[in-house]
Amino acid sequence: MTKRKWTKKARWREIREQLDRQPVVQISEMADYFDVSVETVRRDIDSMATEGLVIRTYGGAANSRIASEPTLEERTEVLIDERKRISLAALPRISNGDVLMMDASATCVHFGKLLASVP
Repeated sequence: MTKRKWTKKARWREIREQLDRQPVVQISEMADYFDVSVETVRRDIDSMATEGLVIRTYGGAANSRIASEPTLEERTEVLIDERKRISLAALPRISNGDVLMMDASATCVHFGKLLASVP
């Protein structure tokens, strides 16, 4: 059986197709798939990242169309009822004078607002 010879254009297309099916691809796996060196795939992915087609990750690439995370403000506007229920469930576990550490999560935004409204 003859192995397929992948052109640069064909490799780029296949990488994009793989990224449409899965969130990330690994350079080493793509090198095995294409039967080329890791350096060849690394150059492909670096060039694709420069053109904005993919986002370069450690050891691979991610789909540039889905790789961005919504902002905190955007996340705060979804699942509002669930975040409020969590906040209401957490409130009785806090006593006056307690010290809290909260991260920058959408649920903590809702909890912080609830906590600030408590007299």
